[in-house]
Amino acid sequence: MADGKIADHEEFDPSSTHPTRPDIPTADGHRMQGSQPRSPTSSTKGRRPTPGKERMMRPIKYTVSLEIALPREKVVQLLADPAHLPKWLRGLVLHEPLSGEHGQLGTKSRVVMQMGQRKIECTETITRREPADLREIPRTSVVHFDREIVGEGMWSAVRDRLTEASPQTTLWESENEYRFSGLLMKLVGLLMPGAFRKQSQQHMQDFKAFAEQGKDVREATD
Repeated sequence: MADGKIADHEEFDPSSTHPTRPDIPTADGHRMQGSQPRSPTSSTKGRRPTPGKERMMRPIKYTVSLEIALPREKVVQLLADPAHLPKWLRGLVLHEPLSGEHGQLGTKSRVVMQMGQRKIECTETITRREPADLREIPRTSVVHFDREIVGEGMWSAVRDRLTEASPQTTLWESENEYRFSGLLMKLVGLLMPGAFRKQSQQHMQDFKAFAEQGKDVREATD
């Protein structure tokens, strides 16, 4: 330190949190290069998934609602009647109970839907129905009708709430959730997430037209 300088000092790169170490002499006179900062590898633990993969795994959730110009008791009875399903559930091919009574809590049903050129088959389970008796429902109570639907590469839940907006008007709110496990359905969920909301809105509008005006989707010309 006679000249006032520090020998063999470490040089610090301000752009890095790792110092660059100098060459280190060995016993045989050679010089060993100092260790350099290690770059992350594919085996690094705790790394975050890429944005694309993260998005593909995220479930689709949304809520849609509309008002129907009918008393709530009339609306819920129309919704619960299996004989009316083909009149407003567009694309329905088959809806048959596998166990239990149609529309009752715990009932499992086989459902087949026509989607364009494809037929999609799934199993529906009623997970909540309150009240069990849909007659003389108290005005302040909320009617709940929930179900889970499982198909190839897909799981979904629909949670319907029906409240009395006025003595002659019913508010129908439908909370929907979709999760995907198969590659094809993951891609569909990633590329066309709005299609699921659009389909839910279509079914609700079709039911409204049936309930208020007696329209049957099987007779539609569009």
